[in-house]
Amino acid sequence: MVVIKKHVHLKRQVAIWAFTLGCTGLICGYFGPIILNPGANQGPLLGIFISGPISLFVGIFLGLVAGFASLKGKANVFALGVASLIVAAVTLSMGLPAPRYVGFVVDAEVRGCKQPRELTADRVAWWNKTQESKEWSRRPGWKENLNRMINKDAGVVLDMWVYRERKLFEQRKPWNRGRIVATAWSEENKPKKFYTRFSGGSCSKYIDGARALYFPQWETSTVSPPDILPTFLGLHVLQDVPAEYRSLIEKP
Repeated sequence: MVVIKKHVHLKRQVAIWAFTLGCTGLICGYFGPIILNPGANQGPLLGIFISGPISLFVGIFLGLVAGFASLKGKANVFALGVASLIVAAVTLSMGLPAPRYVGFVVDAEVRGCKQPRELTADRVAWWNKTQESKEWSRRPGWKENLNRMINKDAGVVLDMWVYRERKLFEQRKPWNRGRIVATAWSEENKPKKFYTRFSGGSCSKYIDGARALYFPQWETSTVSPPDILPTFLGLHVLQDVPAEYRSLIEKP
């Protein structure tokens, strides 16, 4: 009789723990991302497929532990409450939005200059090869429009020596939303090409050896191959570091 009572008590203990922790994981995983990270595409899937089932199995395990440890009354309620808080905290932390990548800053020096037309032959060949290897629909007349893009865009391609690089991220958690942080400088010491329009389309206006901080930007095109010259060439466009980032970037 005593064995039967212990068995019934254990089953009840496991059921209570599994139900409580399972519901906690499901509810926090379902509504947490909706409230804390409304722009995320995961939405309530975290609770349905991850935190809910995992919390259920954790509840079964901890329920067995509590049963065999003969936790009863206030001790059992206290342990269950602590476990529920831990499950809720862990689940909600999983639903918090990750930092958003803002861009990167380079510390670079001009080592040479080319006209965009000097790179177009290689890029036409690259786009031809790429378009053949994937199921992309080509933009009609993209080759014929290449000269128009070159004539319209008054810029040059700079050969730069990138000494170091630093990435920028926007924090998006409720307590630090909107704050911009920078990673530590990473040593690069390698050549890269960038597009620039700082001084127009004449290479004579760009001085070899000039070193500065830049904020390269990727100009997005909605067609393929791109109808924007720098993007067609596969190059970021050099920009000045925005004033709101400069004080942050100039720190060691």
